Amino acid sequence: MMLENLFTAETQADYDRTGIYQLIGPMARGRCPGLTPGDLARFIESHVKPIAKARAKYRQSRKGAVSQFYEGAENQKFCGLKISVLYVRSDEDYPNRSRETRGAAISIQSSLDGWIEW
Repeated sequence: MMLENLFTAETQADYDRTGIYQLIGPMARGRCPGLTPGDLARFIESHVKPIAKARAKYRQSRKGAVSQFYEGAENQKFCGLKISVLYVRSDEDYPNRSRETRGAAISIQSSLDGWIEW
């Protein structure tokens, strides 16, 4: 449930339900000791979501039976971390069946893992 709702979260309560702060907060506190859930939500709203929406892609098969939607943002720097988020939805609509598949992924890389922040 967590990341699927990350792109639809709008209020602090929505972000709290995603669990994103519990995932990123402990890793980011080394560089940002006063980090709050609201700080992370504002970062996602002002940096991650605009990039993801600008790069969103929609594809449909020639017969229109399968459509795919991609939305994501890569390597967004936040409190000594690089955060990448991807959301994918695929819809299949055939005469005898209809199916929707959703998935999400997050990648978090620390500056201690080898990249250098300039």
